[in-house]
Amino acid sequence: MRFSAMKNNLALFVLPFICLFSSCNEEIKSFEWKKEDNYTMELTGFDKDVMPISGYSGPSFSGVGATWDNPTTLKDEDVKKMWVDAKEAGFNTMYTLYWAERIYSESDIRYDEIHNNIIKNLSFADEVGLKYVVMDYVFDEYIEKNDVDGYREYIQKTGYLDHESFLGFVGKDEPTYDDFDILCERERMMEQVLPNYLFSGNLLPEYVDRSILYGHPYENYIDDYIEQVRPRYVSYDFYAPIGRFPQMRDNYFYQLALIKEKCDKHGLPFWNFVLTSEHYDYRLITDAELYWQINTSLAYGVKGIQYFNFRTPLGDDYMRRGGSIINEYGERTTLFEAAKRINGYISTIDEILMNSSQLLTIGRGNNPCYFYYHEEENKEFRELKDVNVTSGGVVVGCFDHQGKTVLFVSSNDVENSSAVSLSFSNKIKANLIWMDETKEAVGKNISLNIKPGEAYLVEIL
Repeated sequence: MRFSAMKNNLALFVLPFICLFSSCNEEIKSFEWKKEDNYTMELTGFDKDVMPISGYSGPSFSGVGATWDNPTTLKDEDVKKMWVDAKEAGFNTMYTLYWAERIYSESDIRYDEIHNNIIKNLSFADEVGLKYVVMDYVFDEYIEKNDVDGYREYIQKTGYLDHESFLGFVGKDEPTYDDFDILCERERMMEQVLPNYLFSGNLLPEYVDRSILYGHPYENYIDDYIEQVRPRYVSYDFYAPIGRFPQMRDNYFYQLALIKEKCDKHGLPFWNFVLTSEHYDYRLITDAELYWQINTSLAYGVKGIQYFNFRTPLGDDYMRRGGSIINEYGERTTLFEAAKRINGYISTIDEILMNSSQLLTIGRGNNPCYFYYHEEENKEFRELKDVNVTSGGVVVGCFDHQGKTVLFVSSNDVENSSAVSLSFSNKIKANLIWMDETKEAVGKNISLNIKPGEAYLVEIL
């Protein structure tokens, strides 16, 4: 999610397969690792046509001023309200973060209290129809003992599987090479005990200090992670809105293109994190910047969107009290309605995007970030012969959807509207799906006026 503080938490959803690291525990059964068809993966209780929209720092019994020694300060109704807000805002998955729901060992003196908080959150999630990723690291104790049967008994004893909302476990955030071995072992244990449930992890961003990677090129870090850990998909974080508006990190599209290239090589889907919380040099974003982060990601073929954060994290000095979807007190922020709007848009088009392959990206016009070689200025795609921009800028993701052409035309301007004309080789008929309406268009040229950060999905019929 974020590069630095708050480590040991979450984000790349991976499930265990064979590990090539020589020090992986050979007593734990190996599984054949293979490319996934159509860049999709099966998750227990999760419709494969639905795009995961996840909130990091989810509902919790931890309140303002809570600490490890005194983690539970909120009432049931306060926590349940956060789940209701998450549902209204269009999320379908929440991640555990705080002390009140974090288990490290069965021998923790607060185990019963913390476990009870997890069960209550699972019950709240059941009620509103959301999924919940639990923070329970007890699997490490059973890995050390190579006790698969014991871990299976532990899972049954926890009661997690009694809840439809249970989706899996929070794993390792921003792993380094030192973490690959244990990630392999955790995943292999999970595959035997909880196949098709999530075990999360999340890669470091491209702008990480190379010393953390022991001098390895960032491109090698991605390759080595995939080859040694064998994930079912790749998640990463990269936060572009830094400094003063409208400044962006200029390698944002390079990161997107690189992750896509590596995942295409292995037939893996990828997810990413979008920034909503103000911290360090990252500013409080506008609605348009939230839309831009999500829509440009969708244009590149991302299969899951994750928010950093749903709730403003507690107890971290680096995190300023702006942004997120709800604040540290559980109150809705200025971004709540924007999240609700864009998440609603995703739910309108996700069946198409989850069942499509992204084949080409085209960039045109002004942009807050530099385009790299992956965005070819003069490339045609099937019926599409040209993209002409007279103001603003766009990123066009070109998809195959069951043999038909789909174009995802995202604004690449967070300040001004973009005027775009799509030219085709012959007269076409298409559905134009915008954030607030769907209309039909017919002709050899389609003109779009796209508001800052917004997008149109063009479904050629």
